[in-house]
Amino acid sequence: MRKALALGTVALSLAGLAAAAAPASAADVTATFTVAAGTLSIATAATSANLGTATTSLTGTTVTGTLPKVTVTDNRGSTLGWNSSVASTAFTSGALTIAASKAKAYIVPTNGPTLTSAALSAVPSTTAIDAATGLTLGAAQVFVTATTTASNSVDYTPTVQVTIDSTVAAATYSGTISHTVV
Repeated sequence: MRKALALGTVALSLAGLAAAAAPASAADVTATFTVAAGTLSIATAATSANLGTATTSLTGTTVTGTLPKVTVTDNRGSTLGWNSSVASTAFTSGALTIAASKAKAYIVPTNGPTLTSAALSAVPSTTAIDAATGLTLGAAQVFVTATTTASNSVDYTPTVQVTIDSTVAAATYSGTISHTVV
């Protein structure tokens, strides 16, 4: 009988442990939240640039200078990439005009594109990386491309070179160079 009593005590103890481990009731809550997409934007460090001075010549000449740093900021929180484009108006001085197609834009490798925050699945690439392959200005053309994996910020400093024919009159010329991003 002692054996029966001992086994009964063990069984009773195990049943008490099982009852203590299981809650009498439970209430589950599903928590949700939304992460809203930010914006894709482009900005320049300044709104004007002086490309320098060139002296008229029988054979023509060029003037070359850098534009202010351009920053593309992608806060959309998506896997979409982006393309920045560059375009230009003609360069004018009163009634005098130098066609936009006489200018080209490029990026010297030391001037970017440089990732300044977050992670990209690939380093941004440029369509025009040097003077030999510079983009002829005029209508908007893709200039820098990035494939992203999250929010990021990229900087680059464009160089612009304007070819000045021998028939161009001495004057101060200006035009608008536009940067866009999609």
